[in-house]
Amino acid sequence: MGKYHELAIRTYRRTFGEQSKRGVRARPLPGQGFPARTNVECSVVMREVHTVGTCFIVRAMVKRREGGTPFLYTSWQWSYKKVSLATARGFVRTRKSGGAQRARR
Repeated sequence: MGKYHELAIRTYRRTFGEQSKRGVRARPLPGQGFPARTNVECSVVMREVHTVGTCFIVRAMVKRREGGTPFLYTSWQWSYKKVSLATARGFVRTRKSGGAQRARR
């Protein structure tokens, strides 16, 4: 089983050329050890019920489909926490300074 990470993510509107059927996507906030363009596979409801640009704290792991680009995965069934952008950035700063342990499943 892979390692799960507790991460701050933010939704954004899909850009032209992105391979996704959904108009609203999510990616991790910078500074968490993942490239800024990494997509997060997560709850469609979470992404589409809240305003684009909403931040969440989720538990996710790195996955890769055969021949594909790595992405972060969190189950649509798992709980998540909606937070402000300031809280999400504070969460990232705390993680970078070693103020909290990474979550595992």
